[in-house]
Amino acid sequence: MGHSRAYAVFRTTDAREAYARAGRLVGLLARVEAAMYVETVVRTVAEARRMVALLPGATVDHAETAFDPDTGACVPCPPDMATATDAAIQAELPLVVAADVPVGSVDEEFLRGLGDGPASMDWHGAVA
Repeated sequence: MGHSRAYAVFRTTDAREAYARAGRLVGLLARVEAAMYVETVVRTVAEARRMVALLPGATVDHAETAFDPDTGACVPCPPDMATATDAAIQAELPLVVAADVPVGSVDEEFLRGLGDGPASMDWHGAVA
C-alpha cells in the first residue's frame, strides 16, 4: 500500500492570482505544517540580491548544472552572495534561490520580489 497524494497544479503568469488560489486550497486543510518551502529562479543581479536578503540562509545553486569546459567537472555553487560582486553574480545567472521558512513569514515580500522566472511556495498539511 502506498500513500495517496494530491498535488494541485495551476499555472499562471499572475503571481497574486496563483497565491490567492493556493490560499483557498490551504484553507481547506485541517492542519498546516509550521514551515513552507519557497523557491524561485532569479535571472538578474537585482533579483538575486533581493531574494538572498529576504531569505537568509537560503540555498543558492545554478538553475542548470554547470560544467567546467576544460575538465568536464561539475562547477560548484556560486560564490557567497553576500560578498560577491555584481559581475560575479551576473556570470552565474540564472540561479535558484530556495529556503524553508515559517508559514506566513515572507509571503508578501516574496511575491513583491519575484522577477519573471518560475517560482513556487509549497505548503504541507493534512486534510484530517
